[in-house]
Amino acid sequence: MLYAITAPLIIAHILLSIVSLFFYPGSSLVYMFFSASYLALIFHACKSKDSPSYFYLGLLLWLGFFLKTSCHVILSYPFSEGTGLFSYLPNQWDDGLIVSSIAAVSMVATKQLLDKIFPLVSPLTAIKKNIPGWYIRNRRPLLIGYCISIFFITVSNSIFGIQITGIAPSTVLPWHLNIFVSWLLYFGVALGISLLSCYEISLSNGSTKSFILFLFEGITISISTLSRGYFVYQMIPYFHLNILNQKIFKTTPAIIFKRIIIFGILLFGSFFAITALRSANYSLNIPRWQNYDVKASFVTRQFMGVVVDRWIGIEGALALSSYPDKSFSLFFANLEKGPPKPGQLDSYEEISKSVYANPANPISRNKKFVFSSLPGIVGFLLYSGSKIFLALSILLIVFALKFVDHLVYTAFGNLFLSALIGFFLANTFAQFGPVPRQNFIPLLIIFFSLIPVFILTKRNLL
Repeated sequence: MLYAITAPLIIAHILLSIVSLFFYPGSSLVYMFFSASYLALIFHACKSKDSPSYFYLGLLLWLGFFLKTSCHVILSYPFSEGTGLFSYLPNQWDDGLIVSSIAAVSMVATKQLLDKIFPLVSPLTAIKKNIPGWYIRNRRPLLIGYCISIFFITVSNSIFGIQITGIAPSTVLPWHLNIFVSWLLYFGVALGISLLSCYEISLSNGSTKSFILFLFEGITISISTLSRGYFVYQMIPYFHLNILNQKIFKTTPAIIFKRIIIFGILLFGSFFAITALRSANYSLNIPRWQNYDVKASFVTRQFMGVVVDRWIGIEGALALSSYPDKSFSLFFANLEKGPPKPGQLDSYEEISKSVYANPANPISRNKKFVFSSLPGIVGFLLYSGSKIFLALSILLIVFALKFVDHLVYTAFGNLFLSALIGFFLANTFAQFGPVPRQNFIPLLIIFFSLIPVFILTKRNLL
């Protein structure tokens, strides 16, 4: 069923490439190189079964670079995030697409090399039935108790405002427990869902329970944290695993299609619920369409804002490739800096001329809010001003991702956990910056938290 993922993406890519070529303002050769690079990336990512994080990073970069660029070129509407000195000139488009292509080519070349040197088993199509005895003896109360715990955590977070997207905490817990709550909401609860889902499927009970668990966890945390993206991010790995493992999951294309419809309905409802809640909490009087001849209709822009513009990528590459003062000093300065305080601007906000850097924007002056624009991993590496450094850094990232994927699968043999951590790593790099410390600390916490999970899930230890 790999074709069910690959074929639609390849067809969409080819069609968008053909149409975009007629509208692209820069060099046709540059755009064709850009298109070919991301075609190779998405094709190779879809074929990759031994490295979940590589597949998800390839998919996220394809969405954030190729899909977003093509839609903006065809529909001729401005980016909702700041792009700095980039002013839509042909040579600026070319510069941005060239560095974006280098990142894609480096990813593909590195993965091809690693596949020849270190061929590994697929963690996405193999499952180890190492179910701990304590779960077999207490399945029903554990499932019910875990769902009640999720409900309690999400409702408490909504009431006390501990972790709300874009808003400084209303409640500061003692002993830095806000960090623990954040870990629970963005990883810990999903970790438990991954373990329970794998146990249920290993016990030959099909995948209905796992589907319900993922839906319940995804929608409750999305609403609790006011994150419209969280529900999507949680369900992408789930459906990916469903498509790859229909025999193990005891599903058919018809069942998967019905589940996608159910998810779509819930996503649609949660989107409007979260938007209403955000409107009550945020002051979003932000001028996003200034200084540009907007040809797309208002409805088109709103639709693209949800489907296309939410993915991080090309804006960072365009902003940094157009910025004249790039250097390794700038790169290391941004690598080492701490997070800005609420109401303060990050250096990337100034470089990209973000909407949050606009003095007329009430959010930029309000210490209640902690919004920021994200350069993404390609944009962040471009602080250095070196294309060679960009390519070599992507090489090291792909190597590290494949190593971690192998380590997680060897330790747990849990395809849900492999997919969860793979997507978390991929999303961390896709949405990298502007403060690396805020990316690396959660990663360390997550991997240290896997140690007690490893002990608990080993059947022979309990």
